[in-house]
Amino acid sequence: MTPMFAGGSMLLWMVVGLLVFTFLMQRPMKKQAEAQRKVRESITDGSRVLLTSQFFGTVTHVGDEQLIVEIAPGVEVTAMKQAVIRVVEPQEEEFEFADELPWTSSGTEPTGSEYAADAAAEPVEAADGTPDTRQI
Repeated sequence: MTPMFAGGSMLLWMVVGLLVFTFLMQRPMKKQAEAQRKVRESITDGSRVLLTSQFFGTVTHVGDEQLIVEIAPGVEVTAMKQAVIRVVEPQEEEFEFADELPWTSSGTEPTGSEYAADAAAEPVEAADGTPDTRQI
């Protein structure tokens, strides 16, 4: 080989090295994408999931691309399926949840009307200290 083509050999090795590096980087990414696809396909109504926002929730509805997840009793959020990190197995739960909690001495959860009655009994003042005269 003449010295003029010696640099071409080095360029060839650099291209081969770049191709090998690209191949080695794509394999783990493909495996990770396949694992995420399997997680998204395994989600059903009633599944406990961990979202990317670090909230645990129970899936109540599954759509093609979105889910409705209950993160607290009566609190539902809509999330993309991609936001699910994993489906949580029952043995992984750290806490136990009861459907009915003793909210008051009577053992029943307060209704919205009780909150409204409490709010209506208290006078409301604006930030500058003047009473609010609006009617609700």
